[in-house]
Amino acid sequence: MAQMAVIQSIISHPEKPISLGPHEGEDFLDLLLRLIPQSSGGVKQALTVCLMCYQDERTTKFLVEEFARCTDPALALRLASRIELERDIEFFRPFLWGEKRAQALASARLCRRLENLEPAERLRVALLLDSEFEPPPLSEQNLDLWMAELKGRHRLRVRQLAERRPDEALLFWSRWADLAVGEQEWLLILTARHNLDLSKAKLYRLLEDPRVPPFVVALAVEHQLELPAALLEHEDFLVRAAAIFQGHADDQLERFLSSEASDAETLAALHRCEPKRLVDCLGDERWQIRGAASRLLCQLENPPLEEIRLKSESEELGTKVAALSVLERYRV
Repeated sequence: MAQMAVIQSIISHPEKPISLGPHEGEDFLDLLLRLIPQSSGGVKQALTVCLMCYQDERTTKFLVEEFARCTDPALALRLASRIELERDIEFFRPFLWGEKRAQALASARLCRRLENLEPAERLRVALLLDSEFEPPPLSEQNLDLWMAELKGRHRLRVRQLAERRPDEALLFWSRWADLAVGEQEWLLILTARHNLDLSKAKLYRLLEDPRVPPFVVALAVEHQLELPAALLEHEDFLVRAAAIFQGHADDQLERFLSSEASDAETLAALHRCEPKRLVDCLGDERWQIRGAASRLLCQLENPPLEEIRLKSESEELGTKVAALSVLERYRV
């Protein structure tokens, strides 16, 4: 607290320590430059602010070096504002591409005032700033720039900017194969929100690929599109289940009702079964299958109650409970 009080007093009257002259060959600036690396936390920041009060080549050199290694956004912005007094804003342009977010953000806040920003720089500034700043158009000419950022660490911010110009964002379809899975799914959802007919056309085309990603199939189902029968052989069991649910496996349901099939496939197959086959599934060893069969039987107007009653007499507790739940529904 005593150190902070002294530093605040100096910041209020920076001329006083300078007026005392050097001591053992070291003036006050030399003292600050020696103390700052030895300090930490609030004291280090206060000493740095104190140093900013003095216009000297040693001050500028230190602040430039400190800015280059700074990781604190607030301090980086303060350093940048001070450096700007002696260095042109052009100095900060390279920092837009740095790995340290604190430096990049501070540089973006200054560089936004430049009138000669290149399209790539305009896009990076727009990505870094939360406030409104117009990026370059999402056009054929600038598509490579947008794609590069969409593949980088600012990808979520790129999506936000692109969503504000959905017509332009549709250009990303020309680079579909180059997009990561997350961005492909985002583009499909954005297209469906903005142009449903185009979205369906794109989905139909994507479904022609036997290795179509599961999220494409999920969106196709959401939009009630017919799936190709070939998807029954897809490597993902959820995709196979979607094709089963739509009736593409009606001639081979037993294959997917077996214990070798995944639960998702069997559950989908249950929706295509005749009532008597549902009754058989009340005795399945998997509780999820018994429960689903019970629910489906409860939805029928005329379930095979006699067969269900026989199941309720089973010695297997799971089968008995599943059958009784159906009989209770019909109060039999």
